[in-house]
Amino acid sequence: MNLLQYANEVEVLIRKESLKSTMSAYLIEQIAQTSNIIISAKSEIVQAYGTENLECLDIENLKTKAIEEKNADALYIFIGAKPMTDWITAEILRDEKDFLVTGRSLNAFTTFRKTWKKDRDP
Repeated sequence: MNLLQYANEVEVLIRKESLKSTMSAYLIEQIAQTSNIIISAKSEIVQAYGTENLECLDIENLKTKAIEEKNADALYIFIGAKPMTDWITAEILRDEKDFLVTGRSLNAFTTFRKTWKKDRDP
C-alpha cells in the first residue's frame, strides 16, 4: 500500500496461488479493494533489463511457462521476513542482518560512494 504513494500502479508477483497463506485477511481485503494493485499469482521474474535504469522485466507464468515482457520503473523484492540474500553478488550492499541496503541508507557505506557517480541521493 505504501508504494502507491510513488507509483500509478503496483503489480505484486507471488509464486503461490494466492496471498492467503502469507498475509493477513484485512490486508488481502484492502488490496482487493484497490484498483491499481494487480496480483499476479503463480508468477516469477526470470530476467530484468535496462541500460542506465530498470526498464522492463520478463515474468514467467509458472503454470503455463509463458513469459511476458512488462515495462517496469522499479522493483522491490520481499521474500519472507528472513532475508535469503546469500545469492546476491558482492557489489550489492547488505546490512548486518543481511537485508539489502537501498535508498539514502546507502550513503553510510564508503564503498557505495566509490561507485555511485550520480550527483543526487540514491
